[in-house]
Amino acid sequence: MTRLRTALIPAYPTLLTVPVLAALAAADLAPWSVLFSVAAALAVLAAVRHKRGH
Repeated sequence: MTRLRTALIPAYPTLLTVPVLAALAAADLAPWSVLFSVAAALAVLAAVRHKRGH
């Protein structure tokens, strides 16, 4: 679990944008595709950092 936490530390700012984008998408102020793109990018970033062991 420690490696996963270490992998997610640089992703915290991006992780904090997900609820904001969800609220904007729910209010029709942002397209839903932006929210899904950020979530996918966050998952890829975490997976790569976890695999590298940083």
